[in-house]
Amino acid sequence: MQHKVQPIHSWYIIPLKFKRKTSAQLLQRHLIHHEKAKAQVKLIERQIKRQYRLAVRTVLKGHKGQSLHYMGIMTVLQSVRHFYQRYSHRSWLNVQMLARIIMQTMDPCRMLPPLEIPEDNFQCESGQSEKYQHALVVAHCNFSRAS
Repeated sequence: MQHKVQPIHSWYIIPLKFKRKTSAQLLQRHLIHHEKAKAQVKLIERQIKRQYRLAVRTVLKGHKGQSLHYMGIMTVLQSVRHFYQRYSHRSWLNVQMLARIIMQTMDPCRMLPPLEIPEDNFQCESGQSEKYQHALVVAHCNFSRAS
């Protein structure tokens, strides 16, 4: 038996017969993804701080190559953090969209709250990897001159 489907958004297709159960499951899944992404961002930020401390310590000890290695790891971690931040924001928007759909289904006359769009600076960070790469080259040149 085939169910009618109602397209809710480009990434949601919920069978009409099971709408409430499926919507609740989707909402729970998006909330879990959002919380896990936030936890990953915090973990990665701690790792970035650790790599920074290691890089500074090795420069002070005179181990420039090892310091560049730590800076490279830091760059990768910052890129991964950027990914998880975007994923967290997207998950939060999914939670809000689905909550609005559920509220509208339960009471069509109800005024829906406005969407809370997380403030991000991802447009400013579009060239982030190029900036990191440039910083590594400059650091390498400075280390080479100091040697």
